[in-house]
Amino acid sequence: MLGRASRLPRRADVEMTFGQPFQLPERNLDGSQMNHQQSADYLMTKIAQLLPLEYQGAYAIPPLSERAQA
Repeated sequence: MLGRASRLPRRADVEMTFGQPFQLPERNLDGSQMNHQQSADYLMTKIAQLLPLEYQGAYAIPPLSERAQA
């Protein structure tokens, strides 16, 4: 960070919170261990849920009515 009267930046802890906290699961619903891609997809889905539906893209979760029909 660079303070108003500072000439040199200094280290500072920065924390930002958006949405509800969550933990990345270690395992899939079937008990198998999540691989890197599955972990990334899970994380992206959580981030997408913070956006309006029209901006969620490939990570949008279909409404329950559509999931029941699939």
